[in-house]
Amino acid sequence: MSRGLLVYTPAMTTQKTEPLDFGKALRFFFEDPKWVNKIVLGSLFTLLSIFFVGSFFVAGYVVRVLRRAAGGEEHPLPEWDDLGGIFTDGARAIAVYLGHIVPLALLLTLLGLAAGGAAASSHDAPDALRMIAVLVMLAGYVVFTVVGVALLLYLPAAILRFVIHDRVAAAFEFRENLLFIKRNLGNYGLALITFLVAGFLSQFGIILFCIGIFPASFWSSTVFGYVMGEVARRDSAPIAKPDKPSRPNKTEEAPPAPRGEKPGGGSYTEFLP
Repeated sequence: MSRGLLVYTPAMTTQKTEPLDFGKALRFFFEDPKWVNKIVLGSLFTLLSIFFVGSFFVAGYVVRVLRRAAGGEEHPLPEWDDLGGIFTDGARAIAVYLGHIVPLALLLTLLGLAAGGAAASSHDAPDALRMIAVLVMLAGYVVFTVVGVALLLYLPAAILRFVIHDRVAAAFEFRENLLFIKRNLGNYGLALITFLVAGFLSQFGIILFCIGIFPASFWSSTVFGYVMGEVARRDSAPIAKPDKPSRPNKTEEAPPAPRGEKPGGGSYTEFLP
């Protein structure tokens, strides 16, 4: 199944952003008529993620959940009928993830090496110099921690914009990603909290859902895709503009806003081939 075209349709009047539905985010998976079939393969690929190969398929599936949720699909869970395309989507998503994480990991490595070198050379140093070395190391770890937390809060927006725009480069557009977070701060924060709750619940998958830890983990991953897609769908700005948009039919064109009113709000519609 090929990816659909995500088109932003402006609304006629300015409307207040609709808040994210926390309960819907946790139960949307089980509202799909074919959720059992979809979770079976998802659980298998989650198990295979132990050997890393399954991570590409799980990540690709989450990408498609996000895209379909942003498009307003009634059942955002896609079919497992395009494994090659799902693998490709997952590989691109993982590239985005590593592109943000690897620099931080390298910084931590250099900080560890510097700390080790300072510790090794401080045995014969005066007490004052040893104290300065300790303070510098502590300051470095504090900075690293702050940057790491900030990255964890920022990274979902980068992944979201990569999916919506279907461009890896969009994930590294720092200013645009921050503007997206600022526009949708309330829903974005609620989406992150919802994902954390889903991740916590997945640890008790055997007890709560009677479906096992791997199915529960796969479910929590799809919750991330769903809530991020819902944040994109509720975004008040047209963030999705295909590089080469198709000429819309007359029936697809939005009516002009009334005179004296500025169009605001809007929705994303996915036209699947």
